Amino acid sequence: MPLHCAVPLCNSRTACYTFPKDPDLKLKWQVAIKRLEPGTTKLWEPGKWAAICTKHFTSDSYRTPGYIGERKLLKKDAVPTIFQFKTPSSMSQSSDRQERVLKRRRLFDMNIENVGDEVQISTNDNDGVDLETIEEERFASQHVQCELISDSDTRMSLKKFDNNPDAINFYTGFDDYEHFKFVFNVWII
Repeated sequence: MPLHCAVPLCNSRTACYTFPKDPDLKLKWQVAIKRLEPGTTKLWEPGKWAAICTKHFTSDSYRTPGYIGERKLLKKDAVPTIFQFKTPSSMSQSSDRQERVLKRRRLFDMNIENVGDEVQISTNDNDGVDLETIEEERFASQHVQCELISDSDTRMSLKKFDNNPDAINFYTGFDDYEHFKFVFNVWII
């Protein structure tokens, strides 16, 4: 027995009408509920007990009962037509989002109107900055940098490590300075 309605997003636990045996009408119901097999684009194939609740049928889908208290019976050609494929919370989220977008557009349009077409730039020659002093300071800092680079004590050289075989091995991969010099001289000649 079905426990709930087969329509996607319907949480009703009062499923009443099983899918019809007629293949054409059954296909109409399958297409109407828009349910697909998981992970595919094929229509969902209802099982023996799959059913749809009364919420998805209009009042003219029922035939008039012959007896008082008789259960509502569907007409032979009835197809479910009432669906709410969007949840109420997602609908309110989308409308909230639309309101925020409109608000941003209004604010953007308002700010665009306040922007002028021209910009005026003014300079003041008497702002207390002496260009000659700036040039002298820049030259002095470059001179200091050049002196540091040309200082022989700070320069990288293998002669600094000729007594340190570990350093020679680290920087060149050779066992010692003599080995490095031998390979270097053979390679150059």
